[in-house]
Amino acid sequence: MPLHTLWFFEAEVRLQSSMHAAREWEVTQSAGSKQSMRLEESLAIELFRRAGAYN
Repeated sequence: MPLHTLWFFEAEVRLQSSMHAAREWEVTQSAGSKQSMRLEESLAIELFRRAGAYN
């Protein structure tokens, strides 16, 4: 797992927002979400509860 994946996760937790973490890292929110999903897959746990458009 690339180290920047953990750094992005740290920013998401610290800022309590994937959107703000993406801005801090100067990436799209989609790219940031993919990093989070990769981390979850590699750890085999769900780190975030995602709210869908219909929740």
